[in-house]
Amino acid sequence: MAADANGAEASLVFLEANKKKDGVLVLPSGLQYKVLRAGRGLEHPKVGTSCECHYAGTLLDGTEFDSSYKRGTPTSFAPNQVIKGWTEAMQLMVEGDKWEMYIPMELAYGPNGKPPKIPAAAALIFIMEIIKIKGDTVPKVMEFPEWTPEQLALWTEKDQAACDKWREAKMKEWNEGKRAKELYPTEAERDAWLDKTCNGSRDKSLWKRTAPTAEAPAGPPKLTKETARALLTKALETFKEPANKKNLEGIVAECEGGDPSMAGMMKMMKLMPAVQSMTGGTLKEYGFGAGDLMSVTMQIQAFGPEDPSIAADTAKLMSAVQGDLTALLAD
Repeated sequence: MAADANGAEASLVFLEANKKKDGVLVLPSGLQYKVLRAGRGLEHPKVGTSCECHYAGTLLDGTEFDSSYKRGTPTSFAPNQVIKGWTEAMQLMVEGDKWEMYIPMELAYGPNGKPPKIPAAAALIFIMEIIKIKGDTVPKVMEFPEWTPEQLALWTEKDQAACDKWREAKMKEWNEGKRAKELYPTEAERDAWLDKTCNGSRDKSLWKRTAPTAEAPAGPPKLTKETARALLTKALETFKEPANKKNLEGIVAECEGGDPSMAGMMKMMKLMPAVQSMTGGTLKEYGFGAGDLMSVTMQIQAFGPEDPSIAADTAKLMSAVQGDLTALLAD
């Protein structure tokens, strides 16, 4: 019997393969993410700071279980009000950031899931963006470039006048012996503080005005029902080629000859990269990356309700990746 496509074994296999993909970053906690758009914000939210966000969540098989995008309205919550994966990610994000997150079950809903929508031990995929941080923040650690004359020209006389006015006010406070004098008792300390603050204001302003917004590269063209059917047919034929068939059957035999309690997981861990390798050429032919098998399968699967043959053949492919080659290799 094939393993659950959204369960513990499938999640481990997915996360192991996913972390090797271009652009995917892995944190010590096991959280994986990919930056789809880099925001221009200069602050991170604190753990209890409410943020206005848009998001969409899916299971590994592509089933969407929640989406603020579909509701048409962003949702507000603080990092400490959501699952652990979000708690960690949100505190690393700034306004305007849009990430795709791949969250292990330990950082999601754990071994029990959240029935009926979230299965037990499910890894989750979220697209999430912070639209607005609505409270206390932590400054983002920035390394500013050497500004070119053209960039420095964006710092206007009005900007400099505002900075000079602030500097004069702080000098007055210092001369009157107020708090600034307590914090920076010598003239050298005072001047260093004033210079650092004014230069920081200039650098942050120039960075916002000049930094490009990093958008994810345009994805491959969307499949139609016809191209989905053609791609799936070609992929299935690839598995039946004598060398590939022998390779797949050999993997299954090897795994089933070991510890029975580990056979299911071992088959998934070894079959997934083998199947991805075999389909790489076909995926590239249709404009996808060689490692995009799972995301392409989800896209193909969406045509199942319109074409029962697509639903049946997609099920064969998913079963094969999970260790059951019977239907896939049948003549």
